[in-house]
Amino acid sequence: MSINLVVNVDDSSATSIGKEMYYCLLVLFLITWRVGAQTCRSPSDCPYTAKCCRNSRGDTLPPQEGLFPSFETTGECSSQLAYENEECDPNFCKCAPGLECYRRVSGACCPIYRCYNAIWVKQQREIWRNCFKDPNCHLPP
Repeated sequence: MSINLVVNVDDSSATSIGKEMYYCLLVLFLITWRVGAQTCRSPSDCPYTAKCCRNSRGDTLPPQEGLFPSFETTGECSSQLAYENEECDPNFCKCAPGLECYRRVSGACCPIYRCYNAIWVKQQREIWRNCFKDPNCHLPP
């Protein structure tokens, strides 16, 4: 992908806004454009304004633990919020309002973090908090 941007600061319109404003707008445009196309392997490769690293399928990178790891090892930095049942990361890939990034309790190792209804997540956390206090409570298979 390439982009050509021509700014003529000697143009007569430059005097009404000022040459400094042209340069500021140009820098802001380039920063915004660059963030949207930045390749990443993990959130540490991304700028503060777009800390989420996702592959082309929308999976978070690096791949989370689980039974079916992603084979794509690179993605793009994103600030887009995840929606219900989409992968998330509690530190970098946040969920849309009303949703919360949660890893279900499971007997099998390490389900993927996904966005769930925040009220349901609160209920689940309370259920498991009480279960862990009760020696007779059994974890799921």
